[in-house]
Amino acid sequence: NGVSGTGAEPPGPADIPFSKPRPVDYQPYDQKDFEDKDYNVKKAGKGYWELGRLGPDLETSELQAKREKVEKIKSLAAQVREENLKRAAVVAAKPRKEAPAKEPTARDKALQFAKNVPKPEPASKPVSTPANEKKSGAKKPSSGSAANVAGNVIAK
Repeated sequence: NGVSGTGAEPPGPADIPFSKPRPVDYQPYDQKDFEDKDYNVKKAGKGYWELGRLGPDLETSELQAKREKVEKIKSLAAQVREENLKRAAVVAAKPRKEAPAKEPTARDKALQFAKNVPKPEPASKPVSTPANEKKSGAKKPSSGSAANVAGNVIAK
């Protein structure tokens, strides 16, 4: 059945030189092994490693001079603050002169006058009794018709 006509079978996996199993030289790890390693940055207390930096030199004479200057300024500011508080306390203790009474302005005079003007009393309405209405002969219009309502508006 071969295509070549010799009747030979195709070569198997043992005949091919690169298909032989090679020895494995590593040990496979699992999740537990990864969590136990020191490079796990998600563990509590672990952080990213910083490589290749020396960090700043915080003990140079220039930085120390700057720190001393800042401390001196802060101490002077504290002294000035204390003196200002003492001066403010002395000024507050002195009695102040009262300002002389000012002449009232035109607006003040007008407001004072408006307060003293007597208010007019409202005019009293005559009390109508049923006996008075019969004598006068006036009929009370009914509120149902539009003509009467309009007449009331005009009469008022």
